[in-house]
Amino acid sequence: MVQFTRTTIPTTMSNRHTVVTYTSWRERMQSACCGVCFGILLFFGSFPLLVWNEGRSIARYQALKEGRKAVVVIANPTASVDSSREGVLVYMSGKAEVAADGATASDPMFGVVPSNALKLKRVAEM
Repeated sequence: MVQFTRTTIPTTMSNRHTVVTYTSWRERMQSACCGVCFGILLFFGSFPLLVWNEGRSIARYQALKEGRKAVVVIANPTASVDSSREGVLVYMSGKAEVAADGATASDPMFGVVPSNALKLKRVAEM
């Protein structure tokens, strides 16, 4: 069985150009078999990727669980710094305030001086 495709390409002239192509049964079967083989390869190749990704998420979960057990909560962050907690994972919460000496974040190049800003970051892209 031969499949014929007729394509008519109009040109600026009054005549027409017709291209006739055909695809044999063997070529269509070869193309279909290649597609099936590629699909099977992708299907079985996805399992090692799935195992790798799940292993990474388990390792991340265990690291977070270990950190939760080792964290030290600081109830009053305004108190003096305790040197015994050097290198220890700490957690603190409180109100963030601008320094009492009046130093504020600013960008003198562009003249930006935001009010009550803790940090000002300039990102330049070219």
